[in-house]
Amino acid sequence: MKKYDKSYYAGIVVLIASILAAILLGQARKPISADVSMADGLDASLSLSGFTRYLRDDAGVLDEDQEKAICTYNANWDYRYNSVAAVVTVDTVNGASMENLTYQWANDMGLGEGDAILLVAVDDGQYYLNYGNDFATIITSAVYSDLGAELGRQGLAGENIVNFYTALDGVYRANFGLGNAERRLDMDTVGDGVLAVGFAVLVLVVIFILLSAIERSRFNAYRTRWYGVAAPSVVYRPVFFWHGPGSWWYRRRWVAPPPSPPHSPPPPSAGSGGGFTSGFGGAGAKPSRGGGTFGGRPTGTGTRGGFGGSFGGSHGGGFRGGGFSGGRGGGFHGGSRGGGFGGRR
Repeated sequence: MKKYDKSYYAGIVVLIASILAAILLGQARKPISADVSMADGLDASLSLSGFTRYLRDDAGVLDEDQEKAICTYNANWDYRYNSVAAVVTVDTVNGASMENLTYQWANDMGLGEGDAILLVAVDDGQYYLNYGNDFATIITSAVYSDLGAELGRQGLAGENIVNFYTALDGVYRANFGLGNAERRLDMDTVGDGVLAVGFAVLVLVVIFILLSAIERSRFNAYRTRWYGVAAPSVVYRPVFFWHGPGSWWYRRRWVAPPPSPPHSPPPPSAGSGGGFTSGFGGAGAKPSRGGGTFGGRPTGTGTRGGFGGSFGGSHGGGFRGGGFSGGRGGGFHGGSRGGGFGGRR
């Protein structure tokens, strides 16, 4: 009889290495989380149901896709920065103060210090952007000019508004990166790394248990064949090198194999006159089977500035002090909406 072929053991090693390589490669190529896609765009998987309240298109200038785009921006900004920018469109303000109207709408919507609101009077050709104290910290002169340019372009009001939101998204990113989403991405990266290591360890344990069972089966067969033979013509080649002849594992198991069980007579066959039927083949029985103040002041009192302008014209108005208060809270770096921008509700 031939000795055990060494290629058998080489095959086992290659098989194990291939399995581990496939597992680790799969973990390396696995997306870290859904948030990775947000590095170059918006997360379209976020629910928009809670953000329609920040959009009021009484003038009817926004189509369905534009409304969805605005709500998607707000859903992402709320998740990433704890901030939203509401928008209201009307046909005309009939000579009323657009600033005062933005305060009224902001209070109705429950906006806070980290939020903004855009009012567009289409027939009047006017717009006005009002914002809270914390939001004001990212409105530099360059931002003021860029956002006003998007709103003041000639063209359709709906397109101008969406372009404004796109420009504002760039302002958020320039100041805060991906905000909460970036921190979530970092945590998910660590968590997925730990998961990959844990999974690899589990696979190794399972492979070890499987090979140990194979080892015992092979050794028992070898012992049954060669126990008591003074010079076996076949040398036992273990799966694990520490189980070879002379090892403690080998000596402990090199004992006389148990005797074979006596042969039992075959059971009597069922006669044609009766006996057991299983149902197989059809024979026998079938077996069973926010409110308060906005901008730190009561509604309709005082003035803070803001900026506004005309479609196709210039924008102006200047910056302002004050701030929102009440419904959505303030602060760029808190942990709750009461803490404001950069936080998480």
